[in-house]
Amino acid sequence: MRARRRWVAFLYYAGLIAVTLFIPIAIIAGARARGFDIHYGWFAGILAFLILLAYLIYPSILGRRDE
Repeated sequence: MRARRRWVAFLYYAGLIAVTLFIPIAIIAGARARGFDIHYGWFAGILAFLILLAYLIYPSILGRRDE
């Protein structure tokens, strides 16, 4: 049972990390493909990355996860 909980926790964190990396890349690529000024895409991508990174790191700093 303990191994299953660790596996589920690993998959959860792996998914969060994948989303944290994918969403900003998708925003930057989408802005570039639509022909918008690339600076807007970079700004939105960096902002999304920081928000998602805070979701990953801040609860660890507090010592708990409140989802």
